[in-house]
Amino acid sequence: ISPEGVFYENAPGYAEAILSYYQCYVCERPYFGGIKRCEDIQDDQGKYNPSELVCATCVPFRELKSCRIHGSEFIEYKCKFCCSVAQWFCWGTTHFCISCHRMQERGEFVTKKKIA
Repeated sequence: ISPEGVFYENAPGYAEAILSYYQCYVCERPYFGGIKRCEDIQDDQGKYNPSELVCATCVPFRELKSCRIHGSEFIEYKCKFCCSVAQWFCWGTTHFCISCHRMQERGEFVTKKKIA
């Protein structure tokens, strides 16, 4: 961030401007849910079921998301659409690999394709 920029010396303001946070439906605590630009290109423009917004602590089957030796530090998530390793987490609910995220960004909405 340059000294001439709006967010110079304002890291919290910058984070609030570009990152999305959601309120967990179960525990009502906020959690990180992705980058706001993903919301801007989302094909359903914010139409969602609030009960689907659940933080990592409250997800069903959370006992399966932790290794008894390593805990949750080294967990890798799979892309919801192709099962490759996910690098993106969008809308507070969805994991994407790089390839599927790029298609989504281009308007080739993988979210509208049938999941195998």
